[in-house]
Amino acid sequence: MDWKQFFAAIVTATAWPSAIVIVVLTLRAPLAKLIPMMRSLKYKDLQIDLSEKLEAVKVELEAQPTLDKPPLPYVPIPGVLELARIDPRASIISAWIEVERATIEMATKAGLALAGPVIAIANELHARDYLSEFEFKTFRSLRQVRNDAVHLSTKDVTYDEAFAMAETCQWLAHRIRMLIEGLPSSEQKPRPA
Repeated sequence: MDWKQFFAAIVTATAWPSAIVIVVLTLRAPLAKLIPMMRSLKYKDLQIDLSEKLEAVKVELEAQPTLDKPPLPYVPIPGVLELARIDPRASIISAWIEVERATIEMATKAGLALAGPVIAIANELHARDYLSEFEFKTFRSLRQVRNDAVHLSTKDVTYDEAFAMAETCQWLAHRIRMLIEGLPSSEQKPRPA
């Protein structure tokens, strides 16, 4: 192999990679503008779409029968919808905090030890039948939406998604608080003296 054949082999081997690099560098600015507009993210078997997840949770909520006893006063989460107009991602986090608070309130009233992340507390409440399968599934789904919103910084969250999350989190927090009202105070375990 002489130097001409060697040079031709190198050019042949690097032609496609070089072309791809040139195209990416040329279209860098337009591609960067398109990334925030993505409504979903898909890589191999992983696909993430906040709108679809929230819609699935809402459909399940609407299909569930209501509890027999009258509801507690339905108090809107202060400032979450106003925050959704300014920063929808922050609104999703704020809405989720209300679910965490209600879960911790339930664990406290049930006399459970509050150790570890809130998912562990919810799992324990579910294992002891304080949370039904549906409520626990809704909890996990909303937690996943919250995690996706926090950790997928390449995707903008819309006001509609933040509104749907706030509405659904408010429903779950309210439902947990209704269940807390139904817990007898004898559920609390006495502390050793």
